[in-house]
Amino acid sequence: WTLAQTLFGITTFYRREPDGSLSIKLEGSLKDVPLFDQVAVLREIDLHYKWAPFCSSSLTIAHLDKLDTVGWFAVGLPHFGLMRDGCFRAIGCDSIYEDGSVLLVAQGIADRPEDGASDKQLSPINPASATQ
Repeated sequence: WTLAQTLFGITTFYRREPDGSLSIKLEGSLKDVPLFDQVAVLREIDLHYKWAPFCSSSLTIAHLDKLDTVGWFAVGLPHFGLMRDGCFRAIGCDSIYEDGSVLLVAQGIADRPEDGASDKQLSPINPASATQ
């Protein structure tokens, strides 16, 4: 991973993948953020497009457990023809009793055969039917 910048306590890294795509990783700590707000970010993927920069659509695919969610989002600048989308799984770990923290981790869901994904064709999500 290549360090891009650290700003407002968030460190951003990027990496070029063998297929030419670009992976981005963000790391940071939040202090004195209410538990409700942390869980809301994890659970309310349908609202990400309202506040996340460059996110034009977002959709909750599934709630697998209380703190385990699968989501879809589209980011970019559509007026300039720059759009990407992705699916991710976000999992939260409640460690309030242990050390007073909640850990939130999200990772993209592999969709390429070389990552072990099936070659079976699935129906694509139509961004027009997603939350706009």
